[in-house]
Amino acid sequence: MLKTRIAVVSTLIAAATILASCSGATPAAAVPTQAVQNTASPATAAPTAPATEIPAIAKAGHLVVGDPTEPDTLDPACTFSTFGDNQYKALFDSLIFWGADKNYYPNLAETWDASTDGKTYTFHLRAGVKFHDGTPFNAQAVKVNLDRIGKVKCSVGKEAVSLLGDSYDSAEVVDDATVKIHFSKPFAKFLDSAAFLYFSSPAALDKDGENYGRHPVGTGPFVFKEWIDKDHLTVTRNPDYNWAPGNAQHTGPAYLDDITWRFIPESSTLVSSLEGKETQLIRGFEVTSVDEIRADQALVVMEDAPPGAPTGWNLNVQLAPLDDIRVRQAVGDALDRATMVKTLFGENLNPAYGALTRSTWSYWPGSEDYFKFDPAKAKSLLDDAGWKDSDGDGIRDKGGEKLTLNLLDITDPQRIPAWEFLQAELKDVGIDLHVEFAESGSVFDRCVAGTPHICPVHWGMRDPAELSSLWATENIGTGFNWARLSDSKIDSLLAAGSAEMDRTKREQIYQDLQKEIMDQAAWIPIFEDPGFWAATKSLKGAVVLPSVRHIWLYDAYIEP
Repeated sequence: MLKTRIAVVSTLIAAATILASCSGATPAAAVPTQAVQNTASPATAAPTAPATEIPAIAKAGHLVVGDPTEPDTLDPACTFSTFGDNQYKALFDSLIFWGADKNYYPNLAETWDASTDGKTYTFHLRAGVKFHDGTPFNAQAVKVNLDRIGKVKCSVGKEAVSLLGDSYDSAEVVDDATVKIHFSKPFAKFLDSAAFLYFSSPAALDKDGENYGRHPVGTGPFVFKEWIDKDHLTVTRNPDYNWAPGNAQHTGPAYLDDITWRFIPESSTLVSSLEGKETQLIRGFEVTSVDEIRADQALVVMEDAPPGAPTGWNLNVQLAPLDDIRVRQAVGDALDRATMVKTLFGENLNPAYGALTRSTWSYWPGSEDYFKFDPAKAKSLLDDAGWKDSDGDGIRDKGGEKLTLNLLDITDPQRIPAWEFLQAELKDVGIDLHVEFAESGSVFDRCVAGTPHICPVHWGMRDPAELSSLWATENIGTGFNWARLSDSKIDSLLAAGSAEMDRTKREQIYQDLQKEIMDQAAWIPIFEDPGFWAATKSLKGAVVLPSVRHIWLYDAYIEP
């Protein structure tokens, strides 16, 4: 997806113990200090991973990472996408950490409490933490950072508001080690947001102002060194770091001496850099390279099945002829997605079936009953809608107009052959699909404006509440509701799911939501895209996180 973002979602932990109300405060649910399962409430405690000592070898190294995408900024309050999240995880810490096992672990917060009404979250902060410039991390620093989101002057600052939802009210400093975060309405997914809110030094924010994104100062295991546009970005080990997340495999400073991200946009060059040991870790290469990399005995492929919305087509329901649901249904029935995936990508991709991937909590299996490859049904639907091939040229027409659709997408080496394959299948039922590729900014602007018939998207998320970005009526013409579908039932279900604190009830709400989305035929799921990384076997301890393109390097080192 264009500037795909890991949309920060997922949930609140409801509680094991009800605490007595204090000074009129809403009673709170106690959340365990150790790992808690990311299951949208309630959660059970999981033990913090033990710190295990890595074998007595040279636990260090200079890591070079090949990445096709350069971050837009290193100011976490401003970034539009999560392409920079790997740098953020090196430079900054979050209140809690979302691990590869999909559990939450203590990070800058040692414990946290959530009110039963979902409007107040209390975080009990770790003592002794300092930013890279020596500024203490405390409750006031949390407040400064949260109040700054959405208000700071930066080109894409509005996007960060989604981390706090639309009901953030205030951050209350109780004492240096305690902060209460208040919302005007229940915000069931905030615990996940807390795992992706990164904290900057208030002193550095004051010092650098609008230029802070080029001079980041966090509390993380690495310190910013330099950023050369279109070339590389380097961070070095923070020798004072001693507050790793609860799932870390060691304590104290990171092992790596430094990490350099080299920006390499071309897939074959990325792979060649790894094969030639110019890099030790790469991402963003074409799926067709996976088998080649696996065949190299010196290399290893790492992957995960990330939660979220799969790669699929948004069909613009406000633009004829897709304003007719029969035409939309025909498009879905005409596509043999399974054969396309198998033919082009072998076993490295899977066809998608619904509004969420199968690895996402609350996935609705009933989605698999929609859009089974059935060209005869597609033709019948188009006949019923009045589209006939009156001149025998193979393309249907009605009222003097050809049945022509246009698809607009970013230039993606994986999608180009996929859309060409599906273009041919649509032609077989009499639909003329025109495919256009453009740079991401143009795609975003035109899809927001609603000019293309079809705008593909992929959306990483951990909680289905983030489906609001794609389907809420309020995001038509301003955000990512590129299907331009205004559906009161969808809006109602989105609101109910965001506020509901009970896990079982939330799951039913989101399954109902997925059914409504599929019933409207404004979304055609195409394929599920794993997050692939490749590395030399000398790289140890790197952890791929279940969020498409993110990796954790605190425990990583290079074996001699």
